[in-house]
Amino acid sequence: MTERQDKILKALVREYIKTAEPIGSESLTENYNFPYSSATVRAELSWLEDAGYLMQPHTSAGRTPTDKGYRYFVDETIKDEYLTKNEINRLKSELLSTRAQHNRLARGTAKLLAGLSQNMAIAGLIDRDEFHEAGLPELIREPEFADAECLLDVSRILDVLEDNYDDLVSKLNKIPQVYIGGENPFADVKHVSMILAACDLPSGERGLLAIIGPTRMRYEHNIQLLNAFANIIENEGREE
Repeated sequence: MTERQDKILKALVREYIKTAEPIGSESLTENYNFPYSSATVRAELSWLEDAGYLMQPHTSAGRTPTDKGYRYFVDETIKDEYLTKNEINRLKSELLSTRAQHNRLARGTAKLLAGLSQNMAIAGLIDRDEFHEAGLPELIREPEFADAECLLDVSRILDVLEDNYDDLVSKLNKIPQVYIGGENPFADVKHVSMILAACDLPSGERGLLAIIGPTRMRYEHNIQLLNAFANIIENEGREE
């Protein structure tokens, strides 16, 4: 992939994540100030579609990312993405406040993570097999889930977490694991992605953090959130 194709693909993914509408060359040219013409962008979009990174719904002139396109975006954009120190301090304050209100770290974490990601979140203790979910109502308000098949994918993902729990947990580490749509090895889903990560609590127990959302989820933001939450939880108590 050339540098120009790389920039155009990343721009299209970001734009689609924001709008949930197929993206055309004119929109990209107007919103990203590319130093090339709309015709050039259109030609590159055609190449990206032929290469499997994009698809073109038959009802629209615009294009949307495929799982391959999202995978490229995730792998190429998260390497150096971190929340700022101010953002981390704010998250820490909110997490501790939420925990005090709900009296349980897992419940408070799930609620806060769901609110900040605007997706469904799960948090819990692997050792105790104790988990809390939050954010399902917000998730199914996303436009994709007006489609019954998309809604069923959410149910399938939740079944996956339960039915393949031991296998999933065995693969977990502190680096968030991203399962994009149809590349999920545990379930036949096309419209839902999930990000999983483990964290070690100061008590010695092992925690699980997960975000479940549409394939159009804000991957950069959600991965940053999981990293930040894991770091805050792991260091809680050590700084006191």
